[in-house]
Amino acid sequence: MEIEALLAIMVKTAASDLFITANLPPRMMVNGRIRELKQPPLSEAQVHELVTGLMTPEQQDEFKTTMECNFA
Repeated sequence: MEIEALLAIMVKTAASDLFITANLPPRMMVNGRIRELKQPPLSEAQVHELVTGLMTPEQQDEFKTTMECNFA
């Protein structure tokens, strides 16, 4: 799944947050509740591909160290 498709779903559902975690389906915060999308779990490679294209070099360094990154 492409990040653009996930962002489009966020807009359509008025989601406030997107959670992308390896070995889990994408999840979104909608009306204060976390909702799991009816998608297959994302592999580590898929998560890496989805998020690194959005990151600054500093965020990429943080991600390599902590394996998480907040885009808030």
